[in-house]
Amino acid sequence: MVRVGEAELVGVRRAPICYPGQCDFHGELERAGVEGVYNFGRREIGKFRLLGAGFRGLVFLARWRGKVVALKVRRTDCPCDMRKEARIQKLAWPVAPKVYYSHQDFIVMEFIPYPGVESVLEMEAKELRETIKAVLVAGRALDKKGIDHGELVRPWKHVRIGDRVVFLDFGSASTMRKPSNVTSLLSGLLLKPSPPAYWIAEKLKVNKAELLEAARRYKRSPSEEAFEHILKVLG
Repeated sequence: MVRVGEAELVGVRRAPICYPGQCDFHGELERAGVEGVYNFGRREIGKFRLLGAGFRGLVFLARWRGKVVALKVRRTDCPCDMRKEARIQKLAWPVAPKVYYSHQDFIVMEFIPYPGVESVLEMEAKELRETIKAVLVAGRALDKKGIDHGELVRPWKHVRIGDRVVFLDFGSASTMRKPSNVTSLLSGLLLKPSPPAYWIAEKLKVNKAELLEAARRYKRSPSEEAFEHILKVLG
């Protein structure tokens, strides 16, 4: 858990909210109830730390109406409207952070302090198997809602595991594409020739040929029966 008391809270007009250029939505942040952002996180802009940075936005640990939250702010060089992302994220909850407030330039959302999916590398086989299944069940929930996350083939960046499985960053998500969350997660966690996926498959003694066929069957017809077959193959 984050020890917020140890982090400096900086007003939105003093923090590097605008990046890489200038912006004019400080007032909108304040009117929305954002009291400031914490100098906290693994990423840095100058000497200021933040939770994350991507092509579309920056994510800060923030205080909103007395509550610790995650604040995603649109990059000034990205013309995107953050309300689209917020709309899909609301539909995706609870396998997405809960959205508290959205604006065309920012989203105020639930802060997820859970470890990344790389935490599975420290698990014993029984716990690992159940955790991988829980991640796939969360992906199945997105598939059933008609949401394609778009980035889950790289689960190490987007999956958090705690009291529930949560997917982060819905900037690439769409309800207009055929969902491929389950198959993307299978690829990223078990089927790709990357070291983490290879390690997980070996530890679980997965028959990759059988799992690949199960994934193809699900892709052709993403029924509940096809999904249950995937879980059965995993043991």
